Amino acid sequence: FIHPVSCRKQLKTAASIDISTFVAVFTNTFCPITQGENHIQKAAKTLILTAFFSQKRDSILKQTGTGQISPAPDNAMELAEMERLISTLSKCPVFNNMSENEIESVLKEYKYMTEDFERGEVIFRAGDESRRIGIIIYGCLEMRKYLPSGNILSMFHRKEGEMTGGSIAFSGSPKYPCDVIAKEQSRILWIDRYEIFEMVLKNRKIATNILRISADRIMCLEKRIELFSFYSIRDKIAFSLINDLSAREGVEIILPFTKTAWAEYLNVSRTSLSRELKSMELDGIIKVNGNKIIPLDIGELNKVMW
Repeated sequence: FIHPVSCRKQLKTAASIDISTFVAVFTNTFCPITQGENHIQKAAKTLILTAFFSQKRDSILKQTGTGQISPAPDNAMELAEMERLISTLSKCPVFNNMSENEIESVLKEYKYMTEDFERGEVIFRAGDESRRIGIIIYGCLEMRKYLPSGNILSMFHRKEGEMTGGSIAFSGSPKYPCDVIAKEQSRILWIDRYEIFEMVLKNRKIATNILRISADRIMCLEKRIELFSFYSIRDKIAFSLINDLSAREGVEIILPFTKTAWAEYLNVSRTSLSRELKSMELDGIIKVNGNKIIPLDIGELNKVMW
């Protein structure tokens, strides 16, 4: 006895009210009382619909009429999520030197979307096109290159607050040169490059920050190229300690990553890295204690590279 009448507007309203009102709206719209029905039949119909909708209301709302209807949003949850988002973006280099109010204004003015990824999920394959940049709300991404020899080269890691895909989105050939994989459960905020163009034109702080990020990335890439020019594992360790970890003689360094991640960064095996660290310790160049390293002879570290 249900008439195929569209009632999206009524159902949207009914999504946030009590079940009896919802039944009344649904009854009047889809199955109104006909002239031949008496009050007993009307009461029975209402009772049946009330029992049915108290169990099935949400599923009916999701797929009714001409489009998909979602229940009313939880404003408290949305507010908490927005606060977390703004807090994370305040640590992002793109929004450096900007207040939380300024960041909130940017979010209200420009379009964006968030997307979740599970650990090990591939976000981009080498050769995939992308015309948007991503900001990591939480989690960690790895840029990984598969070499013809079968070896895997870990290019970079990006963590919470960092940007990914900027140089690719703005390039003349916006294709990823490597795979991008979620190292752990991650959430990314995506902004289309045309939205970024508008931000840069209207917001001097964002324009300055993006230029600085691009310059820093170029310098980082130059360091990586220099690192790969070293043949021995000892050379790579010495270069990384001095250039990446700012090693100073007698000052303890706490590795900001696991030794496995460090080995991937140096493009060596975890076993080879541990063996060479032990060898350098026996030679009196460094002292190793778990994830802590103390350079004992900075001059010798420099000599190792040259």
